[in-house]
Amino acid sequence: MINKFKHKDFWIIFFADIVIFTFVFIIANLIRFEFTLPIPLDNLKASQYIFPYLLLIKLLSFFVFGIYSSMLRFYSIRELLNIIKASFLSFSIVSILFFIIDRVDGLSKGIVFIDFLLTIILIGGFRLFIRFYFEYFHKNGNFSHNNVTKKRTLIIGAGEAGDKLYREIQKNSNLHYTVVGFIDDDKSKIGHRIHNIPVLSSISKLDKALEKTGAEAVIIAIPSVQDSNKIKKIVEICKLNKIKFKILPPTIDILNDDLNINLLRKVSYNDLLGRKEIKLDNDQIKQNFNDKNILITGAGGSIGSELCKQLCKFNPHSILLFDIAETPLYHIDNFLKKNFPHIKVIPIVGDIKDKEHITEIIKKFKAHIIFHAAAYKHVPMMEWQPWKAVENNVLGTKILLDVSAELEIENFILVSTDKAVNPTSVMGATKRIAEMMLQNKNSESQKTKFMAVRFGNVLGSAGSVIPLFEKQIQEGGPVTVTHPDIERYFMTIPEACLLILQTSSMDLRGGVFILDMGKPIKIMDVAKEMIKFYFSPYKEEIKIKIVGLREGEKLYEELYINEENIEKTPHDKIMVEKPETFRDLETKVYDLIESSKVKDGLVIREKIKQIVSNFQYNSF
Repeated sequence: MINKFKHKDFWIIFFADIVIFTFVFIIANLIRFEFTLPIPLDNLKASQYIFPYLLLIKLLSFFVFGIYSSMLRFYSIRELLNIIKASFLSFSIVSILFFIIDRVDGLSKGIVFIDFLLTIILIGGFRLFIRFYFEYFHKNGNFSHNNVTKKRTLIIGAGEAGDKLYREIQKNSNLHYTVVGFIDDDKSKIGHRIHNIPVLSSISKLDKALEKTGAEAVIIAIPSVQDSNKIKKIVEICKLNKIKFKILPPTIDILNDDLNINLLRKVSYNDLLGRKEIKLDNDQIKQNFNDKNILITGAGGSIGSELCKQLCKFNPHSILLFDIAETPLYHIDNFLKKNFPHIKVIPIVGDIKDKEHITEIIKKFKAHIIFHAAAYKHVPMMEWQPWKAVENNVLGTKILLDVSAELEIENFILVSTDKAVNPTSVMGATKRIAEMMLQNKNSESQKTKFMAVRFGNVLGSAGSVIPLFEKQIQEGGPVTVTHPDIERYFMTIPEACLLILQTSSMDLRGGVFILDMGKPIKIMDVAKEMIKFYFSPYKEEIKIKIVGLREGEKLYEELYINEENIEKTPHDKIMVEKPETFRDLETKVYDLIESSKVKDGLVIREKIKQIVSNFQYNSF
């Protein structure tokens, strides 16, 4: 707000509105008396009496509805609706004050109503003129200092996303694009025009459209993530014609954000996997997080940072970023403060094993909800140092669970993994123990709802196979695959995080919730497709090398411990395991934590085996 008051444009618009309000009130008086002069004396005196109050109420109403926070060059229907709401609010207040409470003598009711209508027309028209000026005169006339060479561009997708993208390009005179046509597979659109730009053809005839228009760039604006085959076809045609191409992220990535040109990015392999779009109950999620204080452990990690970004879209009061690594914490802190300035963001460097610090943070900032995403996840590393997995994944989780129950927070959500099912690794087994501790705590707790969300690999996360393959292909190979038959479940990071938020918002008692990951994908197929996708001068030389399974690694991951215990939830992508309680778990976990202090891998694995009966450890 302070920065806004310092800006000269604010004061220009502010005083312009005062002038318009004054003019509107005078015209309203003249219209009421059909421009017959002089205006009756009693009405003139009444008008002079109420005008200062009317002016003040109008200005305050405009501030309440954020009229002066909007950039006028991007004036839209949303801003017009806010002007109507603010004008109606001021009209209602003035009517109550001067026709019901005060009953000012001689004041005509018609003047206030005419003033209300003229305010909407003239204030809205004034802002429309400013937008018109920026879009047409400022951009195309002598006022423009833009010397950017424009690339003739085709937009793939003549739907809502394509329309918004075109308007965004038109708004920004510094962009390198000039749209020369749309491409869409909907036959009913072909031959028609959008903003006087033709819809030329279907995607199958993209090469002919490129030749006809002389286009130098293509932007893919197909928001549905299930159109992977179309994207593959577009990429293939663009590469053959040596045309540069970019893509808007799918709707699952941008959620309810206004489409912004900054969202454009290069096409990645993730875009070609083709996952069905997920439907969310945004109202339910917003209701759960609105005005809440939320603590996220591991906030600098792949899942933790994305959870922070998605949570901020649901208007929490504050986000507490908790991580032991200061550099990623610094990056996510900067991102959130820049993109969500209205939300209180608090970065905290700390260790989840420090019970005193965790307790202090929850009390000080009055956390309502905790997302526990901090964990050691690297399978081979945890095989080499199993005591570290126990310290972080078991002890750290236990401390968080205990403190959350003691302080009676509303909801605790543990981010789990499919590696916890029939685990063959220390990492997977420690995550299973975390799930078990959570279920016991949930059965004991009356106030706090404890939930775990279990899912498989996420695309693009730190240490995942996709960025590894990309790096290996860029370096000319070989691409390393551990086993020709190895399979994994895959899900995008935003997809996983949004489903976590949906799960935590459900009106269900806690337990282990499982995300529907679709069908597992062979890693060998991923390697082959990625080599084909990344058209490279090394293409002919890139080989795939089988390097053997790593310590603790499984050929096939599983999502269910016992499929008979799985129940459906109101969301078709989320299932839940029937809750269990585990006898003597507290004592066994205490023994495991004590054994981790000795750093004896054999003893630790044996203690884990006593807790997780189906734990198989053959590689140590």
